[in-house]
Amino acid sequence: MTPGFEPGAAQLTEEELRAGIEEAHKAGRKTATHAMGTEGILNALRAGIDSIEHGVYMNEEAISLMKKKGVPFIPTLSALHHILNRGVEAGIPAFAVEKTQRVKPHHLNSVRMARETGVVVAAGTDAGTPFNEHGQNLGEMIFLVEQGYSPADALRAGTSIAARALGVEKDFRHRAGGQSGDLVVVKGNPLEDMKTLLTSVAVVMQGGKVVRNDL
Repeated sequence: MTPGFEPGAAQLTEEELRAGIEEAHKAGRKTATHAMGTEGILNALRAGIDSIEHGVYMNEEAISLMKKKGVPFIPTLSALHHILNRGVEAGIPAFAVEKTQRVKPHHLNSVRMARETGVVVAAGTDAGTPFNEHGQNLGEMIFLVEQGYSPADALRAGTSIAARALGVEKDFRHRAGGQSGDLVVVKGNPLEDMKTLLTSVAVVMQGGKVVRNDL
């Protein structure tokens, strides 16, 4: 999204990344990286990153390292979709649209490679890019299904795997005593049609309290 900057150019060396990651881990923090290019992805993985966001230009080495280390891939397909869907007609700068068009086939190929090799995938949207609003996380799971993931895998990407990527899986796991009670009831079966999560929500329970009830 920066004029004159090439998507794929690495900005930090492996040594620089390792220093930041090690300090974060000392403080008990997770680390994530805006990594589009192959060199940046590999630098981050070798340095011990906890998740890869975007991952546009994956290669077999990167995929192998992610699989071996159990590092989740967060492809942020929502950002790609909204830029190309709305385009310059909606006020998005032409350079941003052009670069998105250029990286799209590489990005989707990376998603395919991750899916076919069993790399863990979590749902994240890169909210804040044009027309990619906060709170629209469900759309990312629909885009994952469109790229060949099963609805069950997409649901896991947006729930249990996302919780693990954020380091909050102990607080948001299976429904059990003493854990937060978040529940969504939809009219329909999202395992047959993921879009019911967007169009047919009937009840929402958050923290054990009903905050929406359309039944």
